Amino acid sequence: STPLVDDDPTQLSLLLKEFPNLLTMSLEGNIQPTLNFYNRTGYTSLSEDWQLLPGATRIPGRYIAASLYNRLLPRWHFCLTTKHTTIDESGERPYKNAPSLHLLVLSNDARFCDSLGLDPSEYSSFKDSAIPRLKFSSQFDTWLKTGRPIQV
Repeated sequence: STPLVDDDPTQLSLLLKEFPNLLTMSLEGNIQPTLNFYNRTGYTSLSEDWQLLPGATRIPGRYIAASLYNRLLPRWHFCLTTKHTTIDESGERPYKNAPSLHLLVLSNDARFCDSLGLDPSEYSSFKDSAIPRLKFSSQFDTWLKTGRPIQV
């Protein structure tokens, strides 16, 4: 089974047509950790065997190729740190005020901050200090497995 598509085999061809560079990415090193991020943060819903759950958002190939350490995790943790994004206590979704998937993945840093009303220089400083910690910290592995926030 594949974590990228539902049971329709034409989905894989569409995904690869949309973003052929996925073929160059490591399943264990790139694709699964990124999909795990999207699953943990509520952008999609995957079963334990990596199947897309009914009604869940299919993550486009271009979004799967986004840099987990240099883009997704720093932005996500900055939103949590600044309290822009919080845990949804109602249980309707994992987080409240999460940035849109498109904004999180495809915007440049200035547009990302501007769209959310965040300070670009504060984000830049956060990112510069967070990337090394996110890349090499065992907290990241714990976060992927348990969802426990990374302490900054």
